[in-house]
Amino acid sequence: MRFLSTLLLTAASAFAQAHGAMQQLAFLTGTYTAEDQATELGKPDGTCSFAFETNGTTMVRRNHVSYTGGKAAAPPHDDLMVFYAEGSELRAIYFDNENHTIHYNVTVPAVDIVVLESEAGAGPRYRLTHTVKGKRLDTKFEVAAPGQPYKMYVGGTAVKK
Repeated sequence: MRFLSTLLLTAASAFAQAHGAMQQLAFLTGTYTAEDQATELGKPDGTCSFAFETNGTTMVRRNHVSYTGGKAAAPPHDDLMVFYAEGSELRAIYFDNENHTIHYNVTVPAVDIVVLESEAGAGPRYRLTHTVKGKRLDTKFEVAAPGQPYKMYVGGTAVKK
């Protein structure tokens, strides 16, 4: 009986720690629609949503964007990201329809900014930044070759529905 009580208290403590860490991301929740900003890819048509799942211990970001009318038109892009806590640290894992998988360390340097940065390795590093300003979600995705600084790859703005 004592073992079961200890096990339940440990599980409850881990849940509370994960839930507390995840609450740093609450400002992202909602569904956002891409703003009409033409790029060389064309006019974006897309949505991005953030929602807590698994009783608040994870957050899932779903993203879809397609472009029309651009001179460098690209196929539609779909991705899924799952944010989770390891103790008090936030992490995320990203998957997309181009077979990319990226593991991120997550920081929340301000109440309206989240930065996701991949770990350094033999290949490129990635940094994804989401900034919320009122109903606007500004997103910036940067890439860095080994030993090089980050360079902007793609970015955009979406508005909360």
